[in-house]
Amino acid sequence: MSDEEDGECEGASGWVVRCPSFRSQELTDLCATLQTRLEACPKYAATHHRRLTGDNSERVPPRTYDRMAALCLCT
Repeated sequence: MSDEEDGECEGASGWVVRCPSFRSQELTDLCATLQTRLEACPKYAATHHRRLTGDNSERVPPRTYDRMAALCLCT
């Protein structure tokens, strides 16, 4: 879903998350909402690295991705 690595972003250290540039805004928003819910849980926050948002990943889109097939799975 994302490229993640230990590093720094804007002077803060933590887990740098880089979203694929080809990912839809709808999925990006959903991931952000779910991550916010996770981070609201004290047990999760105490046992996981701080997540920092970095620049988009340079990963190329999958060659076999079929957008229409993916849309059919959601309905």
